[in-house]
Amino acid sequence: MAPPIHVDVSVTKDGEVAILTMSGTQNRINTMFCKKWLKALDKVESWPEVKALVTTGSGKFYSNGLDLENLMTFTEAEGTEFGKLFLELRRRILCFPMVTVAAINGHCFAGGMLIAFLHDYRVMHDGRGWMCLNEIDLGMVFTPSLKAIITTKFTPVMIREATIFGNRFTGPQALKLGFIDKLADNGKSVQVAIDLAQSLTAGRSYGRQIVHDMKEDFYGHIVFDDMAELEKLKPKL
Repeated sequence: MAPPIHVDVSVTKDGEVAILTMSGTQNRINTMFCKKWLKALDKVESWPEVKALVTTGSGKFYSNGLDLENLMTFTEAEGTEFGKLFLELRRRILCFPMVTVAAINGHCFAGGMLIAFLHDYRVMHDGRGWMCLNEIDLGMVFTPSLKAIITTKFTPVMIREATIFGNRFTGPQALKLGFIDKLADNGKSVQVAIDLAQSLTAGRSYGRQIVHDMKEDFYGHIVFDDMAELEKLKPKL
């Protein structure tokens, strides 16, 4: 079995904003990734004063997507465990009970890009890193649940450019097409994301439960259990 690519996930606070940081070689998505994210999200929710969550990576990557080498060696039981954890994680991020902003610090590929799109807002560096859904180059197709995220959150032009043709986007290109909400100078995506989160929550009195319920009402249908389609996540050899 190919060992999982290691990742650490930590959380800190900047006033009323929590910052979740992934620290790994490529921050690839595997069972370890899901467990550490879920534990970190629990910690963020345990801080009653926090009103927003910013997530980011370290080094060259926000996330380089699924840990495919590890995934392809799973037993049936291991695949089931991963599928359940990945489903839970997607639901938690999508319906997280506060403002969420992905501060994309570097490359954001495939499943990593979909993780970013589970957030409410996205900030990306100017001139550093690419955003890309490269499944077409890997000979992969999207599971129904992942496809639902794309068809709900992407415009037709975004679908054409990102999924049908698998193009790579710089920060300025991503902003022009609507993949991100703000552009940041190199090294400043986290601060821009924090500033954005603070501007969205300042003076607001809404509670966490209503934020969760509102997100679930509009987005809940796009994250569901597609374990029967999990094999489609593997590239065609």
